[in-house]
Amino acid sequence: MGKHDHSYKLLFSHPQMVRDLLQTFVRGDWLAQVDLDSLERMSDNYISDDLQARADDIVWRVRCGDHHVYLLIEFQSRVDTFMALRVLAYVALLYQDLIRTERVEDSDQLPMILPVVLHSGTKTWHAAEDVASLLEPAPPGLEEFTPHLRYVLIDEGSYDDDSLARHDNLVASLFRLEQCREHDQMEVLVIDLVDKLRKAGEASLCRAFATWLDKVVLKRLSGEHTMTINLWEKPTMLSERFDEWEARFRLEGRREGRLEGRQDGLVEGLLEGRREGEAAVLRRLLEKRFGDLPNPIRERLRNARFDELERWAERLLDVSSLDELFAS
Repeated sequence: MGKHDHSYKLLFSHPQMVRDLLQTFVRGDWLAQVDLDSLERMSDNYISDDLQARADDIVWRVRCGDHHVYLLIEFQSRVDTFMALRVLAYVALLYQDLIRTERVEDSDQLPMILPVVLHSGTKTWHAAEDVASLLEPAPPGLEEFTPHLRYVLIDEGSYDDDSLARHDNLVASLFRLEQCREHDQMEVLVIDLVDKLRKAGEASLCRAFATWLDKVVLKRLSGEHTMTINLWEKPTMLSERFDEWEARFRLEGRREGRLEGRQDGLVEGLLEGRREGEAAVLRRLLEKRFGDLPNPIRERLRNARFDELERWAERLLDVSSLDELFAS
C-alpha cells in the first residue's frame, strides 16, 4: 500500500469519516434504516485459506434495520482495470473470515457486504464497476452462471469544488483539498478543515489529517514538508501554532514562485527574496499576537538579517511581549 492509500486508511479508521462518507457520497433507500451510531470497526487483517493476509482495505459494520451491513472500503490512488475482480475476491475472503471466526453460524444466512471503492487519483475512473462486465459473453445456457458483483464507486475527481463546498463535513473537505492545486486556495481550505477538526475534538483524527497533509498534499504542492505532526497532537498546541504554520505555508508559495521565475540562478536575489519573505511572515505573526507594531519594530524587521528573523520566529511562542522577544 502506498503512502497515499495508507494515509486514507488512517483517516477512515475514524467513525466520523465513515459517517460523512455514507451520508454524503453513498446513495440508496437502505440508508434510511441505518443507525450511524452503531458503526463498529472490524478487523481488516483477514486471512484466506492459503494463508494470504489482506490488510489493504478497511472494514466497518453498521446496523441496518434488524440486520448488520458490512462496509468493505478499498482505497485506490490509481485506476485498476480489474478492480471488480479484486473486489469479488475480497468479499469472498471476508465471508470466509466471518465463518472462520464464528461471527456467522452454520445455520445463519450470510450478512450483506457493501464494497466501496474510493478513488483519489487524478485520472478519471474508467474501470468496470461490475465483475460481469469483465467477462466474455456467456455461451447460450450458461448465462445464469455468470458471476455478478458491483461495487460502489466514489471517484473524487467527479465532484466539482462548488458541489463539494455545499457539504459541511470532513470528507467533502478532504476531497476539496485533494483536488486543490493553488497555494492561496489551499490555505483557505486548510483553515476551514482545522476549524472542523477543532469542533470534532478528536485528537487522533487531527493526527491522521496531519499525516495526510504532510505526506501527500503539501509534498505534492511544494516537494517539501512545511508542517510537523506535533502541531496537531494537542488541541491547545494546534490553536496556538496554526497561525505560524499558515504563514509559513504562504511563504512557501512565495519561495516556489521566486524559484520558478528566476531560472538564471541569481543566488543573491533569491536570498534577499527569502529574507524579505521571512520578515513579512514574522510581521504578520507579531501583528496577530500583539496588535499594530510600533514603527521602530517594523523598521527593525525590515533591516534584520535572515538569522535574526529565524531566531525571533523560533522564540515567538515562548515570550509574552515584544520587549521580551527583541531583548538582546
